[in-house]
Amino acid sequence: ITEEVASWLGARYRGKTPRFTQNYSSLSAVQKKVYDEKGEYLKAWTVVDAGLSWKMTDALTLNAAVNNLLNKDYSDVSLYSAGKSTLYAGDYFQTGSSTTGYVIPERNYWMSLNYQF
Repeated sequence: ITEEVASWLGARYRGKTPRFTQNYSSLSAVQKKVYDEKGEYLKAWTVVDAGLSWKMTDALTLNAAVNNLLNKDYSDVSLYSAGKSTLYAGDYFQTGSSTTGYVIPERNYWMSLNYQF
């Protein structure tokens, strides 16, 4: 915007990724339930972020950002179970004993004040 104020707009994209790394025949019963209902792949996603930087003095800079600017909700999951095994799975990530995919937080804000000496 000016020499003292700068803004930025960015996007993060992740293409569809395999839900499981094993062959279907190697999956547990609960994993097969998820695969059958949700499909082979986690969906692709895009998140838009924006920020601003203000150089207040030669040594002091104020930074601010809004992450997930459009506040897209990627957190919807359902609980799947088979026997004693459970797994939470959604379109964008799943979690059991480990997590596959990336859990994207709702809109959040970040601010920092940097002093250079």
